[in-house]
Amino acid sequence: MLYQTPSKLSVAKSGLRPIIATLILFLVSILAFNKPVEAAPQGFVLVDNFDWAASEEFPINGKNGWVSSSNAKVETDPGSGSGRVLVLTGSDTYASKPLPEEISNASQGTLFFRIRQSGGVDGFGGASDVATPTAWGDYEVQVGTQKSSPEKLSARDGGSFATSYFAVYPDVWHCIWLEVNNIDDTYQVFMMGGAYDHRALFSVDGTDTFDLRNGGSNALESFFARTGADGGTMYIDDIYVDSNQHNNYSEDIFFCPQNDNIQPPSSSGWQLIDNFNSLSNGSLDNKNGWDATGGVQVVSDPSNGSGRVMSLSGQDQSGTKLFPERIRDPYRGTLFFRMRRDGNVDGFGGGSDVAAPRNWGDYEFQIGRQPSRPNLFSVRDKSSYLGSAQTFQDDTWYCVWMDADNHSNQYSVYVDGGQFSSRTLISAGGTTTFDFRNGSYTKLLSFFARTGAAGGTLYFDDIYLDAGQTNSSQPGGACPKVEPPTPTHTPTPVNTSTSTPTSTATKTPTPVNTSTSTPTPGATKTPTPVNTSTATPTSTATKTPTPVNTSTSTPTPAATKTPTPANTSTVTPPPAVTQTPTPVSTQESTETPVASLTPTSPATPIPNETPSTTPSTPPTAVPASSATPTVAPNIPSNLSFRVYLPRTAASE
Repeated sequence: MLYQTPSKLSVAKSGLRPIIATLILFLVSILAFNKPVEAAPQGFVLVDNFDWAASEEFPINGKNGWVSSSNAKVETDPGSGSGRVLVLTGSDTYASKPLPEEISNASQGTLFFRIRQSGGVDGFGGASDVATPTAWGDYEVQVGTQKSSPEKLSARDGGSFATSYFAVYPDVWHCIWLEVNNIDDTYQVFMMGGAYDHRALFSVDGTDTFDLRNGGSNALESFFARTGADGGTMYIDDIYVDSNQHNNYSEDIFFCPQNDNIQPPSSSGWQLIDNFNSLSNGSLDNKNGWDATGGVQVVSDPSNGSGRVMSLSGQDQSGTKLFPERIRDPYRGTLFFRMRRDGNVDGFGGGSDVAAPRNWGDYEFQIGRQPSRPNLFSVRDKSSYLGSAQTFQDDTWYCVWMDADNHSNQYSVYVDGGQFSSRTLISAGGTTTFDFRNGSYTKLLSFFARTGAAGGTLYFDDIYLDAGQTNSSQPGGACPKVEPPTPTHTPTPVNTSTSTPTSTATKTPTPVNTSTSTPTPGATKTPTPVNTSTATPTSTATKTPTPVNTSTSTPTPAATKTPTPANTSTVTPPPAVTQTPTPVSTQESTETPVASLTPTSPATPIPNETPSTTPSTPPTAVPASSATPTVAPNIPSNLSFRVYLPRTAASE
């Protein structure tokens, strides 16, 4: 600048006066720029900051290495009224400059620049693998806005654009970091300033890594800015490159101040509020940004003893911490935490629009448990509590997602872990969408946990926030599944089924005993009367030879043949016994003595069968048959039996 300014004033009068005037003008211009010293920050190399331009409305084509269309100029910074910036105005305007250091195909690097827009703009900045790019297809890395979504940041992801809630407000400077991995042809986008008080990672639907527009094996060798058919006015300043690393340097040299009045959500993904692992056991108050009462402690995880968690124990205890980023109206965000109760608890967790909430009325959305609904989740719906259709089991960690829409002042709750096999939407009072407790159009500022008059112990861990979108992914620790207790009680009906065969088993063995006992007395006892026929024929043969034939023929079919079918009928049950459940066999073995008892019932019919054959015998057979019935009943009566009744309890 020193050598340029005097040359601009060479037409002035010669002498000391113009020289002094020149020096004063130079000093004033330095102060007016109000910009930091132009030293390259930590690894970055300056591409351009445009402060070399001595005047406004300065066409840039051919200046300081730039190639551009006619509407690409250098102007005074519209934000500060001092300093110089690049301006692209109107449709299809472009400007490019070679990078002082290329990002090779075998390295990772960072391209940094500041961007500002006036009104709705269709325009982008980024990097190209072409020396003098002019067309859209020359981009490899590009971010900016489209006229269709003028206040939403878009990034090129391969063959299409990715656009999210990540907002670009008009007339505000935003700092952009494009961290490029030219080895695998991907990049990430970070933004700070204007709406954001920290370097926030840009993401779309859970994706924060995007593909280069074309890919390939070329080095990135130029900075490239362009507007589209819809045009607009886009400002660019402070372009730097680090060709060797991902560089997150963010000092004030980049001058991207936050404007709290317009801050939208960042959609930057999960930001940790606390997981307590860096804290020692004991009181949580004044640790890591927490404001808590005496009953709020850092304790070891009650489920496994490893790791640390937050515990609220006793009546009217509370703990709160500011969100790392606010959920602004009219945007939506997601609060995530893990929660567990110990016995009878009156306590809740959720979000507040108060910086340091203490009272129940400070909640906007909340979920927890009340003693009046001991086994259910309770959610606040405007002015009342609703009991969920889902169970809140004791001593069980649950993952909780609270999806808060700060435009409609409503929220939904999802839970996982315990008896839930997957992320499940909570329903209560016939609805799954609940109204904020107060519903004012304010920013959601803090996490808030509290117990009530009934006290109890409530645990929290792994508290995260995504301030710009609905986020269904799970950060933090696990919420293990716990099988519901019902399957363990299912075997109870099985006992009734085992008792049912017991009754059938007592019936079935009865024929078994008949089959074993019937042949023994039937075969041995029945021939005994046959001996009477050997004695009888001798005497009857001398008297009446004719009836002898009847007597010999009669005993053969009557006494000996008739029992045979009876035995076959009694033999039939054994197959049924063998088919009867195998478990019953243990009963049969324990109840073996019953086999000697059971014959008494079938033994009685056997003597009755002998008299039934007697009438078919002529008068000569009467004495024999009359003797037989007398003897037949006496034989069983002389036998001694010990009776064992079956035990139904043994079968259980």
